[in-house]
Amino acid sequence: MTKATATCLLATLAGLAPVALTPAALADEVVAIVQQDNAFRWVPGEMIVKFADQPTDQAMRAIETELGTPITWRSLQHAPHYKGDPTRPHPLSFYRIAEVDPAIDVQAGAAFVGQLAGVAWSSTNNIPEPTLIPNDPMYNQQWAPDRIHAPDGWDVSLGSHDVIVSSIDTGTVLNHEDLISANWVNTGEIPANNIDDDGNGFIDDVNGWDFVRNNNQVNDVFGHGTQVAGIMSAAINNGVGVAGMSNTTVMHVKWWHTSGSDASVAGSAFYSVDNGARVLNMSLSGGGGLPLTEEAMDYAEANNVLSVAAAGNHGGQSRQFPSGYDNVMAISGININNLKPGFSGWGDHIDVAGPTEGILSTGPGGPTNYDPGFSGTSAASPHVAGVAGQILSINPDLTAVEVRAIINDTAEDVGDPGFDLFFGNGRVHHGAASAAAVSDCPADLDGDNDVDSNDFFAYLDAFANGDIDVCDIDGCQDCDADDFFAYLDLFAAGC
Repeated sequence: MTKATATCLLATLAGLAPVALTPAALADEVVAIVQQDNAFRWVPGEMIVKFADQPTDQAMRAIETELGTPITWRSLQHAPHYKGDPTRPHPLSFYRIAEVDPAIDVQAGAAFVGQLAGVAWSSTNNIPEPTLIPNDPMYNQQWAPDRIHAPDGWDVSLGSHDVIVSSIDTGTVLNHEDLISANWVNTGEIPANNIDDDGNGFIDDVNGWDFVRNNNQVNDVFGHGTQVAGIMSAAINNGVGVAGMSNTTVMHVKWWHTSGSDASVAGSAFYSVDNGARVLNMSLSGGGGLPLTEEAMDYAEANNVLSVAAAGNHGGQSRQFPSGYDNVMAISGININNLKPGFSGWGDHIDVAGPTEGILSTGPGGPTNYDPGFSGTSAASPHVAGVAGQILSINPDLTAVEVRAIINDTAEDVGDPGFDLFFGNGRVHHGAASAAAVSDCPADLDGDNDVDSNDFFAYLDAFANGDIDVCDIDGCQDCDADDFFAYLDLFAAGC
């Protein structure tokens, strides 16, 4: 490209420049949540560039020369390698953020860069929205758990902290009384020693990571993430506050502080997968596509991690993202009257609906604060992600595909009979999903998906009392030596 051509291109790009939005303006806009169907915005002066090969300084300088404007290149922080394969580079190592003059139309610039040699694709760094409709001010005040039959699920299991559900959100109040037992702790890190002790690519990430400010501070200044975490994992039966969906562990990863983008969502998702999450909850949406996040969803799928996302608060049928991607569960909203709220997204991509409007959850106002007014599909999504965590607590051997199928297959039909565009397969059913997750193993008598001494002594007790429903292993309608030795064989096999 000649200098004259480059100058002409820059003039064209500048002439198409979008209106720049300050972080404060972005935050104000999020609170308002006035989002048009299919509308989207992007970070001024930023493009996401995926290189065909891991980029060299020479390759980046070549793009700067072709574009004819100074570029500041920023890498995306990530783990040292692909999860479980030290010989394979991490997917994010192929990406860079190109920072240019905010006056340049990065939509046109990204389209131009995407055509250059050595570039796989390029995109604006699009801005999704946290999908809440806030309303500022304990179990008997929560309408949602009973509506989705959570007590039936809790009769099967209260959950397991061995299962990690990632809240890709705005952080949390780490010392909240109803969340403190659920918070993920990276035991491989020594706090505040400024060393990446566990070698995961992040220094002192004891409680997670902030992908906006690129630091280890996951404090919630917005409130949204604390409410989402409470719906999923506020401690059950602890005599305090509210009850979440399951006693799982919550990993707090921030994609939003006073701003956020496709890159911060994707970074959060990659981090979550690399650090052991089994479920990702994304109470956020954007209408213009999130191409880097789409690759992160593919990475999650490849590593047997279930992705769950809000359908959006645009009130329309068009797909919002990331819930619009086929490998992400799309969750619409359903209110206490079994109706779709006007704000909820809908369409043929919806998996199930989750409760929304007037959801009581942990609040951002301090360690004992609770907020009764959480609404939006942001509230619907964590109900489903929490049930996914519950299913994996009961049966951790299930795949992400199987967990998704259980949630869809056990959903309670509401609205029009069968699959419908408002609620998909129906309203999530905590109790039926929990029951469907129980291991089909005759030796696992207590249903905790673990064959241990508790099961053995339970069988001995049933055998001694002639409890045919339990001790009749061979189906002969009696309890005899054949049944006893058959159970011993099952117990030894650990079925």
